[in-house]
Amino acid sequence: NYVALGVDAILLCAGDSEALISAVEVCNNADIPLITFTNTVGPNPDGTYEGVVSFIGTNEVTVGNLLGEEAEQLLGDAEGKIVIIEGNPGTAPQRLRRQGFDEILANHDNWEVVYSQAIEGWTKEGSLAMMEDFIQTGQEFNFVSCQWSTAAIAAAQALTEAGMIDDVYVASIEITNECVPFIEDGSIDMLSFYSVEDTGYLALETTVKYLNGEEVPEFVEVIPEIVSIDNIDTITPEM
Repeated sequence: NYVALGVDAILLCAGDSEALISAVEVCNNADIPLITFTNTVGPNPDGTYEGVVSFIGTNEVTVGNLLGEEAEQLLGDAEGKIVIIEGNPGTAPQRLRRQGFDEILANHDNWEVVYSQAIEGWTKEGSLAMMEDFIQTGQEFNFVSCQWSTAAIAAAQALTEAGMIDDVYVASIEITNECVPFIEDGSIDMLSFYSVEDTGYLALETTVKYLNGEEVPEFVEVIPEIVSIDNIDTITPEM
């Protein structure tokens, strides 16, 4: 519809990075510049894709690295027996975040992923069921890394119910208002803050620059920061 209207540019936040590849060709054929933000089009972790002017957001492998860095900060030199709750199986964020985490994992001989599961639909309910089932196995673990924030809430709830919350670290990304009490009471140890407002602003700014004839980078990176009890008072979640 927007192509038919002859708009000057299109900004796209893709719900499915592969399914919307066709949108690139449609825009290119109509000579309408396409700028993507937050979610990539195509398989590249930094969002670059032929026919896309610029991607504004995070590199999903870097996000996975951040999850690994959270484990480094919390575990220190201690042995890590790690459970990973991953996102919707086969999606780019699920695969690339795990890739990034594994890059950090490879640097630690005393870390072991004892269990991981990808949760269909990124649901809190699926994460809770998975965590409850794993706890019932009696297998030893001391760290839960989650690829999205509601999975961390689910893990914290399951661990609290099982009386294990003081013995297991829980870390994730993308803090929301729902997460704040869990950070404050210590049941979630670390999250990250990624500004969707900044991303939207940068997407519009990049588009305007391009339309004014300026060169713009193919990838405008928005850097997330780690959030813990130490700095939660300085963070205002946007969701």
